[in-house]
Amino acid sequence: IDEGVCELQAEKEALGAYINDKLWDEKTGFYYDMYRDNRLSGVKTVASFWSLLSGIVPEDRTKRMVAHLENENEFKRPHRVPSLSYDHPAYHPDGDYWRGSVWAPTTYMVLRGLDRNGYYKQAYDIACNTVENVVKVFTETGTLWENYAPEKAARGNCAKADFVGWTGLVPISMLIEYVFGLRCSAADKTVTWDIRMDGEYGVRNLSFADVTASFWHKADGSVEIKTDKPITVKLIQDGKTDIRTCTPE
Repeated sequence: IDEGVCELQAEKEALGAYINDKLWDEKTGFYYDMYRDNRLSGVKTVASFWSLLSGIVPEDRTKRMVAHLENENEFKRPHRVPSLSYDHPAYHPDGDYWRGSVWAPTTYMVLRGLDRNGYYKQAYDIACNTVENVVKVFTETGTLWENYAPEKAARGNCAKADFVGWTGLVPISMLIEYVFGLRCSAADKTVTWDIRMDGEYGVRNLSFADVTASFWHKADGSVEIKTDKPITVKLIQDGKTDIRTCTPE
């Protein structure tokens, strides 16, 4: 292993140990920023969920962190996931930038963290909520916004239009990976398809590695998979897992 990789791994482990030792509050079950005098801020923000993605959180703490995402007085608002917890006095119903606005990159981070820790249903629910709200606002305004209001389907009160830069995550990555349930691994040409939605939908000509493949879920619940190169598909449906080797027709 390259020396630089070892150095980064050691730094990650040291930071993880520090975060778990210094930034966790047992009473509230949450990670907080720390002031220079070593006091925890007590402000619950979406940034704390980076811990789930990092893989440093013990299982008992993971459950408590996820519970905050399911708490309607904190992060489970009409448009999930606000940047600031609803129970904070500075929370703004129209977002006011980082005082509650919903941001595509932070929501996607939350989804990846839930995914890494096996909370697939929670990730699906948040993704569906996000896509639905963004689509409603797009239908009304004709554009994607820098951020969104947490209390209704509306642009954030401090937000720029035509902001595909990261809001493009919603109709692309969130829709394909977490609503449709298609996650591709270019390294081994494997696709995990976690089907949770009824109806007809799918993706045509999805490219990853050197593969172009199409995945279609039909109205009757059956699936159609076409590929120009051999791939392995892990199909998860109705609580069952089916491993398929798909080849060109």
